[in-house]
Order: sequence, then structure tokens, then C-alpha cells
Amino acid sequence: MRISGYEWELLEDGVFLGRTHEQWYQIFLAKGEENNLACLLEFYQPPIEKVFDGELPVCLAAPTIFIPQSILYRCKENAALLLSLHWREFEEFTLQMLAELGYKNVQRGKGSKDEGVDVTAFIEHALGLEKLIVQCKCYESDRPVGKPIIKQLLWETDEQKATRGLLVTTSTLTSPAKCLVEQYRHKVGAMDINEIRQILGRI
Repeated sequence: MRISGYEWELLEDGVFLGRTHEQWYQIFLAKGEENNLACLLEFYQPPIEKVFDGELPVCLAAPTIFIPQSILYRCKENAALLLSLHWREFEEFTLQMLAELGYKNVQRGKGSKDEGVDVTAFIEHALGLEKLIVQCKCYESDRPVGKPIIKQLLWETDEQKATRGLLVTTSTLTSPAKCLVEQYRHKVGAMDINEIRQILGRI
């Protein structure tokens, strides 16, 4: 079942299509819709008695709530999946990738409530602790990220008092956007689809 970003926002706020979080959890679990379960479990914690009401489902491999297969490793096995991810899945992919690269306390943002920061992470260097903020742009391959997005990232990096800002996209960057990243390379970076694929090859 395909749920749009707007519909996920409605569901996160409460009842969607006459069904509660718990009812959607049971539907996704019964149908084995791992991607939808992953999105739902970002803001809904099912009561343990609901998870184990009756016979243990085959897809539950351990006595915990449902944990879907890592989006990161699904994309590592088949890089073409990157271009079919829902924007929420791409945020989760980015979160998992940063954790794999050694970042700590990697957390998802809350959209408009945090000025558009999708992921926040920290990494410790010899000179101290670095705070990274990330903007994820799940775009089609024919829609490159433009210069205004990089300008926004620069502003958010200062506003959030972060050490660096990072743009991660399933597309590429326009030439002006690349030039701006190069100009402010001490403050922002960009990771396009080609660099993501290279990282997946090393993980």
C-alpha cells in the first residue's frame, strides 16, 4: 500500500481513513508491509500485549516489536532500490548510513518544526565533537538539486549552531550548486547518488 507524505503526516497526527495507529500496525503486520511498518514505528510504539496477542508471527524473529530489514543493506544488495525509495525511507536510509560511517546519536528531525533539518548526528574528532545536520532530497534523477537548497543548508547550519551541514540526494547537483558547496566546503558538503553508491560498495 502506497501512502503519500501528506497522508503520513495525517496518520502521525491521529486517525487516518478511520483507522487508528494500532489498526494500521495490525494491517501492515498482517500484510508483511515492512516499509510501511518502518515508517509507522517512527512515531507509534505498539503495546507489547498487542505484538504478542496469539501465535507469534513468522516475521518476528525475536521477542521484540517488529523490526524491518535494514533499508541500508537492502540498497547495498540492490542499489537500484535507491531510486524507488519513499522520502521517509530515504531519510531512514541516510540515518542508517551515517551510523554505519561512525556517527553517533544519529536522530531524525521533525520537518518544519526544526527548520527543515532531516537528520542530526555527531562524530568525535581529535579536535572535538562535530555536530552534523543533514538535508535529504529524495528527487528523481532528472531533477538536480539547485543552488537555493545549498543556500538554505548554509543558513540552517548557522541557525542550528552545527559544525557542518550535509546534503544527501538520490539525484545530482547543478553546476551552480556544486560551485557553492566548493566555496563553502569548510561548512557544507554534498553527497549525490554516485557518491552514495560508492559508499555502499565500501560498507
